[in-house]
Amino acid sequence: MAAYLNLCFGYDKNDMVILTDDQRREISQPTKINILKAIAWLVKDVRPGDSLILYYSGHGRCPALDENEDICPLDFNTAGFITRDERQQILMRSLLPGVSLSIILDTYHPENYFASAAYSSA
Repeated sequence: MAAYLNLCFGYDKNDMVILTDDQRREISQPTKINILKAIAWLVKDVRPGDSLILYYSGHGRCPALDENEDICPLDFNTAGFITRDERQQILMRSLLPGVSLSIILDTYHPENYFASAAYSSA
């Protein structure tokens, strides 16, 4: 995604925070605190006309079909999930009119994969 944003849209790689679970440095791993800090960094000092992208690819959790999706950070077993409310609290308090924010959540939550399917016996 970083290369795509850089090559296709001109986003500078120095203006990105990239967290991946294959990093040795703890500060570069997608832990709950690091993800929340990265979200706060994204909206810090924004100005009208800025275009922001928050992209997350990883595990998610959707407790029920009518509930919001949670993000599962690397340390979710000890730190917990990142809820939509937590994300919005950080994002919305800093956004100004005229700032564009796109959020892409590429998540997988298998527990509800078949939840909406209708089953019948033959």
